Amino acid sequence: PQYINLIRDPVQMQVSAFYFWRDCACRTHKPFCRAAWQPNSSSGFCLLDIDAIYAGVSQRPVVGVITRYLCGHDPICQVADPASASARQAALELALHNLNYRYLWVGVLERF
Repeated sequence: PQYINLIRDPVQMQVSAFYFWRDCACRTHKPFCRAAWQPNSSSGFCLLDIDAIYAGVSQRPVVGVITRYLCGHDPICQVADPASASARQAALELALHNLNYRYLWVGVLERF
């Protein structure tokens, strides 16, 4: 089968998710927000921006959300994070193969 898809820029998707969950937890106070993210509001968390939150965070070697999506259902696509370099490379190669040979068209939402 041939597929078409519209995906988000991975960085923009993460930035958007950060601000969604921060505002959800800090402004709306919905129970599902706190359960999903569990921020410590007393530490001024709700006033911080994304750069301040991630300033001290070290990178984890993970297979990205979009890579997993495009990779498919092969076991290499489901490898647990943090993933080894070889597992990340294998998942990326399969995702690129699928992107090149199974997708008729893929757009990036931020370019529209």
